[in-house]
Amino acid sequence: MPVHSFCVGRRPNEAGELRKLSRFVGDFYHFTRAIRKHHIDVVHINPSLDMKSYIRDGLLVLLAKSLGAKAVVFFHGWQKPFQETIESRFLWTFRWTFGRADAFIVLSREVMNTLRRWNMTQPIYRETTVVDDDFLDGFDWPTLQANRDQSSVWRILFLSRMIKGKGIYETVQAFAKLHAAYPAMELIVAGDGPELEAVKAYVASENIPRVSFPGYIKGNDKRELLARSHVYILPSYTEGMPVSVVEAMAFGLPIVTRPVGGLADVIQSEIHGFMTDSLDPAEFAGFLERLYQDKGLYATISRNNWDYARKHCLAPGAAARLETVYRNVMNGGLCGDQIENKYGKG
Repeated sequence: MPVHSFCVGRRPNEAGELRKLSRFVGDFYHFTRAIRKHHIDVVHINPSLDMKSYIRDGLLVLLAKSLGAKAVVFFHGWQKPFQETIESRFLWTFRWTFGRADAFIVLSREVMNTLRRWNMTQPIYRETTVVDDDFLDGFDWPTLQANRDQSSVWRILFLSRMIKGKGIYETVQAFAKLHAAYPAMELIVAGDGPELEAVKAYVASENIPRVSFPGYIKGNDKRELLARSHVYILPSYTEGMPVSVVEAMAFGLPIVTRPVGGLADVIQSEIHGFMTDSLDPAEFAGFLERLYQDKGLYATISRNNWDYARKHCLAPGAAARLETVYRNVMNGGLCGDQIENKYGKG
């Protein structure tokens, strides 16, 4: 199945409204040209549910359909406030644009149910974010577990974009409740974003020790950080299915989080980590303390996550599932409850 990629959206060093408008129009021209030149049968579009993607990618769906191609829409991001805006004012435009897609792929049952409530009758598949096989080269669970057991430092990892909605302050406050009783604990806050300097100032003003800020990390630095961490925490207010969570599971890290977005479909308390609806830092501190103290539970959850990620979240498996979606679309699709995927019936 030959594949052609096409990038739309903001380019590096793009500046000025005229340049943005020119690029916006040019994207549509080159998109049209690519479909015609390569005789594209299926167009796969990866939007988020926010204003920018809503306009741009909705128009791409319309354009693809007008050129005779099938359209598969994979919602990677889903902003609840914008969902409420659509429901109150713009639902008709969603049905007019994205509603013409031949199939949807989503990261959570919550989003699937929302699309059904919006009268989307197309096949809807649930997927997950994935990890490249190369990202895990050189690491195995027994070695990771042995190294963690022998470590004199117990590292709690927060790895995300630095915004309030990711639960960064709840994370820092949870750690503040633990560090005096457990001096071996350390909090690593990795990532950048608009809240980073404010978080650093908060940690300093509260005199919270053993908190480090390595900034944005990627590649081997990220792999090494995941390998030497013990637990991953993300008390996020809203989510799709974060890549960082899947990466942490692939390195055998227990997950401490909230049941939002795709996390609610994947993480089971005491099997993959712990979840709570609460935003109370004391609850997160309690989960972290239990994982620190109960070595048997920690090892079981770590192995569960290592196994789960390899079964469900590696790139080759996801690619095979996408090929199945494309074939179904080309063959006329399936209807509603006939859809089956790795989670069972949709």
